[in-house]
Amino acid sequence: MKDTESVSDINDNPPWYARNPNGSINCSGVPDRLIDHPELLRRGIVLIDSMKPGVVFRSLAQDDGPGGRGFVVKVLDLADEELQIYERLLGCINSLQNHTIPCEIVRDGHPMLIMPMLSRMNLAIRRQCNQLSDLVDIFYQLIEGVDYLHQHQIAHMTSPPHPRRPGVPMRTDAYGPT
Repeated sequence: MKDTESVSDINDNPPWYARNPNGSINCSGVPDRLIDHPELLRRGIVLIDSMKPGVVFRSLAQDDGPGGRGFVVKVLDLADEELQIYERLLGCINSLQNHTIPCEIVRDGHPMLIMPMLSRMNLAIRRQCNQLSDLVDIFYQLIEGVDYLHQHQIAHMTSPPHPRRPGVPMRTDAYGPT
């Protein structure tokens, strides 16, 4: 064990935190076990920081050209059904309603996903949206993807929270009598 890691970093499930020299958590850092991961090294993927501390990490683009893409690596949590859900979604990736980002499950050591980074998504949307119908099509694909998850009894946890603020009573009469 390297001195910048702690005992909790050796557990199989995320979060896998990088540590500062004083032992505190480096939320934007990449833990040594990912820096030294054999599959990432073989592919030349060098992770530079965390997108979701301890769970999701990103690399720089491997090609500086206009099509150059980086990668995102997500450490899967085996305490829930995350691995099985990705296996199901990737097993039917060719379905027109399945809008899962194509990725690969790496099983060398602890399971993780390697997927292309979509950091230029806003730019791509702006380039493709010359008409209102283009924007409507993008939103339709988002809704279609959520519907696809629901049809396969998969609940998504990345949607924005309910607009109601915690601790504020909800008006039950806002829409008339029930």
